Amino acid sequence: MRGDFMSHDTAWTFCQICRAECGMIADLKDGRVVTVEGDPEDQWSRGKLCVKGRNSPRIMYAKDRLRYPLLRKRRTGEFQRASWEEAIDFIATRIEATKERYGPQALVFYEGTTARVLDEMVLRRLARLIGTPNVTRTWSVCVGPKIVAYGNTFGRPLMPWCDLKNTRYIILWGANPPVTHFHRHLGITADIMAAWKKGAKLVVVDPRLTPMAAKANSYLQIRPGTDLALALGMIHHIILNDLHDEDFVAAHTIGFDELAEHITPYTPQWAERITDIPADSIEQVAEGFALSRPASLERRQGVQHSARATQTLRAMAILMAITGNVDVKGGLMLTPYRPLRSLPVPDELPRLSRSFWHDHFPLAKDASALLPEAILNETPYPLHGLIVIEGNPLSCFPNTRKVRRALAKLDLVVVHDLFMNDTAQLADVVLPACTFLEKGEISVQSLRQDHPVRTRLPVVEPLGEALPEWKFLCLLGRKLGYGEYFPFAGDQELIDAVLERAGWTGHEAAVATTPGRVLETGFTTASGKIELYSRPLQELGHDPLPTAPMDWPDDIAYPQYLITGARVPHFYHSQHRNIPTLRKAHPLPLAELSQVRASEIGVADGEEVTIKTRVGTAVFKAKVTEAIHPGTVSIPHGWAGEHNANWLIDDLCCDPVAGAPRYRDMGCVVEKL
Repeated sequence: MRGDFMSHDTAWTFCQICRAECGMIADLKDGRVVTVEGDPEDQWSRGKLCVKGRNSPRIMYAKDRLRYPLLRKRRTGEFQRASWEEAIDFIATRIEATKERYGPQALVFYEGTTARVLDEMVLRRLARLIGTPNVTRTWSVCVGPKIVAYGNTFGRPLMPWCDLKNTRYIILWGANPPVTHFHRHLGITADIMAAWKKGAKLVVVDPRLTPMAAKANSYLQIRPGTDLALALGMIHHIILNDLHDEDFVAAHTIGFDELAEHITPYTPQWAERITDIPADSIEQVAEGFALSRPASLERRQGVQHSARATQTLRAMAILMAITGNVDVKGGLMLTPYRPLRSLPVPDELPRLSRSFWHDHFPLAKDASALLPEAILNETPYPLHGLIVIEGNPLSCFPNTRKVRRALAKLDLVVVHDLFMNDTAQLADVVLPACTFLEKGEISVQSLRQDHPVRTRLPVVEPLGEALPEWKFLCLLGRKLGYGEYFPFAGDQELIDAVLERAGWTGHEAAVATTPGRVLETGFTTASGKIELYSRPLQELGHDPLPTAPMDWPDDIAYPQYLITGARVPHFYHSQHRNIPTLRKAHPLPLAELSQVRASEIGVADGEEVTIKTRVGTAVFKAKVTEAIHPGTVSIPHGWAGEHNANWLIDDLCCDPVAGAPRYRDMGCVVEKL
């Protein structure tokens, strides 16, 4: 990053629409951002910006951008303009009333995907001072199963990533790099293609024929939600045929004997019946992965949103471990994570009660998808207030009907966002937020394997009366009587405080990852080794080894498979459909279904279909294709209103370990409208 933050009418910054955080150069005129372009000196994005990043000025200056606080009138239910002082007074009064009547744990904070380090540091200090344990993020609907699975296999705090450019064999599992996360995955795509051109084999596992699947040496079109069966079938074949790395297993793992006995019934032939992948294909891929060292297994969101997500990811970790592909060049690398330290609070504060999700998912950092159920059933205790920081639970949580009912039951709903999203329309208070170009930030680059630290100051002044999220939280903290803990007047002051607390300068270089370092020093598990057999999981009542039912349960009433969440490059989750230049490319969500199913129900491309699940019904236009598993329908997520995919997703049918919703293996029926 350049030393001078701004130079005349040009500002060097980085985008924060998504977690990729691409380097950006903004051209300014009269205090406004005119255009943006990629920073060619950014070593990750290499001068590139995705279509969302290029449209960031249009997002910032959109006509429907929120510009001042809004309060809902009691009598009419309509919103009226308010000052920040009026809004803060209203929120603080409701919080105090909630605390007095129900206790501080009755208040919940929810951070969406665009909330970042400064927001989280201030929010967690405020929540601790108030006394609520209920601070939730997108953890359980994003990376939760991976963190639990890998943490209980390799230990914490480690950031696992695949050294794809130096590998000889790649399994791309439930991932679509050319479309998702742009430069981060542009880098992954480039690494995959570079390795492929050097002779590495590429295998893609996905229900949809993705761009990478079309290029692959082998494409395994899997039945949604059966990834665990495929992984177990591969482990069985590797162990049965002595293809595992005996020396690595003996030196660096525990639990292999238990695994070898446990895996006996999970044959490739059994896996074929479950996954719809021929047994000989499973055997060939297992042999290729075991014998082509080094090998890498790159998995993404496609395997994190199923009924057995955590155990699936455990099985994938075991696959890499028994083949000796952990902490080696070209395999799974383990970089020490660079953790932040929370801003201090008084030691004498009362002990926090348990979070609303703890009894169900004690290993989960949060389980935000459980929030509507907790509100409606008042278990483990009543919840009466929700403050949403740049998020949209109504569009992003499963079971939209239940989310709507839960929000209506609350005494206080506050939304701080750029636009009047679905959740904001049901709120009591709506506050105008800042785009990334209007606020400072610290970037720890959690999506990059070497996570360097960068800082950024605002490029332009906020539009209208918009405030950064952290500044709103400071105002609220002062009003609640905690002023001494929220002295920060500007971005730089807060940045300095957070950096000092972490012991950073703000210009920390990338963390070096040396192959073999963890193997030499030991893993951060209780045994100091890779734990194939997990006693911590066993102690909590979960299977210590990845386990699948021998007779995979079929839903006779809902025999097709629904997957949601396939990415569209022009949108980031529930955002940006109000931006004409972005919406033009994808005016409506389409339901992809196979030619086989389309013929069975007599529907043609472009005609409407009804999709039904146990919790809801929705109507979409059909996109008939050969590039999808025959029994599968795929719809994009993030749309509002009747096109919201989450009308169809059951919130209570989720991964039992980490609480991840089943966004990608829900039983359904597809019929012509």
